[in-house]
Amino acid sequence: MSTEFPVVCANGCPEGSTGQHKFSCEWAGIDGPRYPDVEVPVTGQDGNIFAIMGRVTGALRRAGHADQITYFANHITDAGSYDEALERVDQWVSTT
Repeated sequence: MSTEFPVVCANGCPEGSTGQHKFSCEWAGIDGPRYPDVEVPVTGQDGNIFAIMGRVTGALRRAGHADQITYFANHITDAGSYDEALERVDQWVSTT
């Protein structure tokens, strides 16, 4: 159950690119979370970013997106701040 996203890159990323650069480019032009069908509770839960990551990775795995967990973890841990990390979580899944 993998969703294909167009590779659109302002940096001229070629269609066959791989790795973190391709991963970031896939979000160009996409509005909302990558997996809107995956809902993860954040409000009223442990706000530690690693606890949130654990809930998201579990939800991704249960929804059949286990192949995306490493990309998710890298995207979150590369954030420059807690607030940026939370914004990035919202790029992946629907948070409640």
